[in-house]
Amino acid sequence: MWTEKLIDLNYRLAALYPQKEDITMIAEQSGLSLDNIAIENKSFRYWFNVIRAARAENKLDQLLERVMMDYTEDQALKDIASHLLDEAGEINLPVQKQFCLDLVEMEEVYECIPLLIDATEKADISFSKEVELMNECANYVGALEEVAGQANTKQTRNLNRLKNQLILSIQSL
Repeated sequence: MWTEKLIDLNYRLAALYPQKEDITMIAEQSGLSLDNIAIENKSFRYWFNVIRAARAENKLDQLLERVMMDYTEDQALKDIASHLLDEAGEINLPVQKQFCLDLVEMEEVYECIPLLIDATEKADISFSKEVELMNECANYVGALEEVAGQANTKQTRNLNRLKNQLILSIQSL
């Protein structure tokens, strides 16, 4: 789910960096894997892909840090960053949890492991239950690709049940 602040960030970055070459440079300098970012002709769409990759790679803080190097006095950018980052300049816990929830909804459960590690370290808690649920979800996703018909329906129900359990568990962090 894209929060209002992420949408604001998308629009702001598109306004500040409208050229594809600049967007690619910022993404690369932020440590993002360019292989995971679809290049678009429109800067708004390209920035959407960059932000989505930064979220998935747990590097949104690095992206914001890099952009702030160029626009240290941009108040709109400062406001957005202050909402997304904590005092240490890292993605804050509620934002990380939302990123994890988004990834679970997209059935990209393993992508949330780095986010969960960060989130649980900040909260000083264990996430072994969540890892177990992620493994089960991944098994069902794999099984869904192999079966059809009634078996597929059962696998889908089981996957949805596990996803709901994982979502509740992440929300409780």
